[in-house]
Amino acid sequence: MAKLKYRGTLNGPNGKVMEVGLSLLSYRDEDLHVIFSPALDMFGYGHTDKEARASFDETLGEFLRYTGNKGSLQNELARLGWKTAGRASNRTYKAPEFSRLLRQNDQLQDIVNHKEFRKYDRKVELPVLA
Repeated sequence: MAKLKYRGTLNGPNGKVMEVGLSLLSYRDEDLHVIFSPALDMFGYGHTDKEARASFDETLGEFLRYTGNKGSLQNELARLGWKTAGRASNRTYKAPEFSRLLRQNDQLQDIVNHKEFRKYDRKVELPVLA
């Protein structure tokens, strides 16, 4: 299976981005390949693994553009259980621990308990917002 590499492309208003760790699950659901990010509650689908990765990339990009335009990225990440620290110019984001997500997310529990999957930890760039 090809390595999964995702990069959000939206810079913050100050042009800064930061890398955060993101766990991704890759699995099959009937005839579809699926990429799932429990920390973002986000999916990508396709008839091939490559299509699923491209779909996930597109979904991630739209999420970053939308929340960036609305000024709601930090609130949305907090809603999803992310922790932020530091001042605006030096802000850091930390995704929720996988074990916490597993306890709280029924969909993730179903994947882990009933599907054959691969877990990947990858870096994703998020905009640093003022």
